[in-house]
Amino acid sequence: MTMPVTLSKNLSLTAQDRSALADIVASVGDYLPAALCRLRQCGLMGAEILARPKVLSRSLVQVAEIDLSLARLYEGHVNGLALVTMHGDASLFHDSGSILGVWGADHLTRGVTLKVDNNLKGTKRFCSGLGVIDTAVVTAKTADGQRMVLVDVTDSDRQDLTTWNMAGMQTSRSGDFTFDGLTVDEGALLGAPGAFAIEPHLVGGVWRIAAVQAGGTLGLLNAAIAALHTRGHLEAEPQIARLAPLVARALASLPYIARTARMVSRAPKDTEAAVAQSIAARLLTEEIAQNAITAVEQSVGLAMFDVDHPVGRRARDLAAYLRQVARDALLQRMGRTFLISDRPLSDLIYD
Repeated sequence: MTMPVTLSKNLSLTAQDRSALADIVASVGDYLPAALCRLRQCGLMGAEILARPKVLSRSLVQVAEIDLSLARLYEGHVNGLALVTMHGDASLFHDSGSILGVWGADHLTRGVTLKVDNNLKGTKRFCSGLGVIDTAVVTAKTADGQRMVLVDVTDSDRQDLTTWNMAGMQTSRSGDFTFDGLTVDEGALLGAPGAFAIEPHLVGGVWRIAAVQAGGTLGLLNAAIAALHTRGHLEAEPQIARLAPLVARALASLPYIARTARMVSRAPKDTEAAVAQSIAARLLTEEIAQNAITAVEQSVGLAMFDVDHPVGRRARDLAAYLRQVARDALLQRMGRTFLISDRPLSDLIYD
């Protein structure tokens, strides 16, 4: 029996909440709908969470520490809420029970287009939450530029889970979705052409990815520590030397992510500095996560490469999640902002 979920005084998941979520993930075969329902009961799925960036940052970390597939869908939901709030009518989703997603990755040869008659055509790939998400914010090319479209994505005949043939994130229910023949009304169009790329809400929003990466790293380290404890190897000096610095670095990244979340949410005057700080959080947590995967492989050893080993599964999920779009372009953008500046570097870190 799962424990009841309550919202703690500091508006984050309590230890009891996290235990309940972990129980769902471990015991329910298709656990994503039930786990997302628990998050809704905790008050973490409504638009009001957007006004509490510190709470959202911590919640993303905590959910990812439990399960990365769940965190991927949670992050997509709050991203969708943010876009609808800025460019549409968020009241449509107030207490509706809807689960949102943001699908932006076009099929290599059949990208999504929106014709003048509001008819959609094309395919999105890497769509997470197929069969779980009911409404997606979809980017589509038009004669006037890129538009955001709010689309019902519950039609199972349009979903193709077989295209997700990845070693990691197997439980994320990812794959392709084909939009051919779908027609949307004018109310489904969000914002003006090009609104999706407005900063600091596009690249500036990658602090959420950073929070998920940090949480996934902590989850991997938790699993490795448990495995080593079971084998009686945890207190060996080489294990402590390998793992303790990574725990410290992962924990040290959390306040930086929270600070970045607050800064981006406050409509900063220096938009590009906010974007650069968000990129920095994303790249920092990627580096820590990559190092953690290597260290855990050395510590746990060959056993974790068994396809059913829980540490190995977490490592594969984390490695897949780290492969976010346009990493090198983000690094260049951050570098130009940080390095080509007439301010002391310490002035670039603020909230």
